Amino acid sequence: MKAWDGDSINETILYKLSGENSKYFIIDEFNGIIQTKTNKLPSSAQLIVNAYQSNRPERNSTAFFYSKIIIQKKKLKYL
Repeated sequence: MKAWDGDSINETILYKLSGENSKYFIIDEFNGIIQTKTNKLPSSAQLIVNAYQSNRPERNSTAFFYSKIIIQKKKLKYL
């Protein structure tokens, strides 16, 4: 995920992950990169990503992320 500060202040944007399937994933709070925590994953995942301005969390945006997960020869593939 990638978010930008819409005003000219260019404050740091932080990321937070939530949703029913968030227990299987982790998000880097500084760059928005989502990774798996485990190899035991559901066949699909719905996540909620919240990006917010570090100095004013009320300035935020939410994205809903859906991914179908396929495991091929012990390598994960996301659709």
